[in-house]
Amino acid sequence: MLSNTSLLKSLYLSLKTSKEQKKTIEDQLKAFIKAGSIDVNIMTKLDKPNFTKSGDALPQEYSDALSALRGYANSELCSSIVFSAGLNPRLFAYCENFKDFYPNENGFIKKKIILKVSDYRSALIQGKYLAKKGLWISEFRIESGINCGGHAFVSNGLLLGPILEEFKQKRDDLYQELFNECNKTLLAKEKYLLLSSTHLSITAQGGIGTSEEHKTYWNIINSTLLDGEVHF
Repeated sequence: MLSNTSLLKSLYLSLKTSKEQKKTIEDQLKAFIKAGSIDVNIMTKLDKPNFTKSGDALPQEYSDALSALRGYANSELCSSIVFSAGLNPRLFAYCENFKDFYPNENGFIKKKIILKVSDYRSALIQGKYLAKKGLWISEFRIESGINCGGHAFVSNGLLLGPILEEFKQKRDDLYQELFNECNKTLLAKEKYLLLSSTHLSITAQGGIGTSEEHKTYWNIINSTLLDGEVHF
């Protein structure tokens, strides 16, 4: 999927023709590999209750989504949890029970929260809901209604451009409102506050693959969005 000008792609293709240097080329390619963040995605609406073998209902914290969240929250990972498919009040409220979702004395959040959203309105509603619990959203990840087939036109037929433009116009207001609300709750809970340097990313996600598609899509994003971040 890389561009034909990419050194990595050239090295990879040369594996087929350079049998004598195969091991050397393999080592070069492996040297470029970097460990990424082990993020976890929870589809918020897939939260069925569970039962004992005898058919008795288990407490709500043993539902699918809450069990998944608990497993992640109690892990040693320093990464992000991605919530997709909308607001689940029970799941979001459960985050309050785990210290890694809150900032430490240095303002560092060990387990960050990423929300997949379809438009600005959904970002504001979900962001405020979590902020009122003292939970900071580190990233709003906008899903393209035209590229993610399962979410086609969830925003009343609006294409990505107008959605990004609204985020661009209201980004500062969104940040300030969530920041103030979150710190207000953290103060009431007697927890460490967010620092003024706390970052909020706004990114776009699309179902693209090749280098040419990436280049075209990135140019569009970069001309309208702030961070210019595109996720596959």
